[in-house]
Amino acid sequence: MRWIAIALFLFFTTALPPQLSLCAQTNSLESPHVDYFCEHPQSVAADPEGGGGEYFDAYDSAGGTNIGFKSFTDIPLGNERQKTSAFTHSTNTNSSEVTIDTNGTYVIIARVSCEERGRFTNRGYSELRLSKDSGGGFSPIVGSTTPIYHMDGLDGRFSASCAIVETFHKGDKLKIQATQITGTKDSVTTIANESSLSIFATSSSEVAIGLTGPAGPIGPTGPQGATGSVGSTGSIGATGSIGSTGPTGEIGPQGFTGSTGCTGPTGTTGSTGATGPTGCTGPTGATGLQGSTGPTGTTGSTGATGPTG
Repeated sequence: MRWIAIALFLFFTTALPPQLSLCAQTNSLESPHVDYFCEHPQSVAADPEGGGGEYFDAYDSAGGTNIGFKSFTDIPLGNERQKTSAFTHSTNTNSSEVTIDTNGTYVIIARVSCEERGRFTNRGYSELRLSKDSGGGFSPIVGSTTPIYHMDGLDGRFSASCAIVETFHKGDKLKIQATQITGTKDSVTTIANESSLSIFATSSSEVAIGLTGPAGPIGPTGPQGATGSVGSTGSIGATGSIGSTGPTGEIGPQGFTGSTGCTGPTGTTGSTGATGPTGCTGPTGATGLQGSTGPTGTTGSTGATGPTG
């Protein structure tokens, strides 16, 4: 880490105006607090020839901002040290955001220092990054993310810096963000006066940047890729609730009359039923006609003579 800090120190001291003071500090067992850069542009004079004379420098004088756990938090910059007309910044409203008002390429140095108070041997790491908004919302600047290793046993204080060169258009915004990534979820907060953002225009700044040209023609469609393997079948979802009964549909037309079926077999004779009750006597019938006189019968034989009196 020592040679990286020295290399960056030499680069920025040769690329920036001579009035700018940069210093490098490395880590040690006696002083576990790491502060790779400290920048103090107390009296940087503007370049009379234009370009390279714009600068901005602000820091967090309050501290105490909890950087959260796996959720990047904006680092406020409530105290401005230096600022030219190429930048817009408020120490009260959205103090973490800096607006670039002049097209150009800029050297950016960001620094965040935090302290952790939890278990004595708690270890983990956090991350510092720069985010840029060009009109579609803030997104991380690729290559600006810097890890910060920390352990409570070494005073619980840690720091990291990053330095990049980035081109900005008028109206672009910039801010520092940080968060705890691993380790026990503890209270990790910024330290007063130990987080800052410094921006310096390079000699190529102020050069007019042309409008974006029209989109080129769409290239030919590439060959179709190989079919991927079939993924595993997902679990069956929960059964949905029963929907409401729909309205009754219209009655359909009557179907055709089917043909008469075959006569079924005769059933077995049932048992004789019980004798029913005697019916009422019917009315007397009408008197019939008198019959004709029958023939005279034969004379009977003479009877025996009775006794003499």
